[in-house]
Amino acid sequence: YQKVLIMVNEIFGDDHPRLGVVFHNLGDLFLRTGQYEQAKEYLNKALKIRLNSPDVDADDRAATFTSLGLVNLRLGSFNKSLYYCFQALYIRSKIPETATNNIFVTAY
Repeated sequence: YQKVLIMVNEIFGDDHPRLGVVFHNLGDLFLRTGQYEQAKEYLNKALKIRLNSPDVDADDRAATFTSLGLVNLRLGSFNKSLYYCFQALYIRSKIPETATNNIFVTAY
């Protein structure tokens, strides 16, 4: 992912939605390996890009909010965790095809 991050940044610039995908994937990787501070750093970068780009799918925004909720839960920041999870839940509730499919993932 680090090599892809460099390539995407060079090709598209530092605020392109594809860079948001790479940041999100790195954040999830660090989350799964217990490196929560690094996960939080990359997921926050992904969220910034995903919130500022009109081309990003709402479900992708919700996925980043969900991951940030999990990171903050693991770090013991329960209020932040709830905030991010509720943001994800709100976004997903507005998406007809995923409102019922992914609600458990957000609530988990």
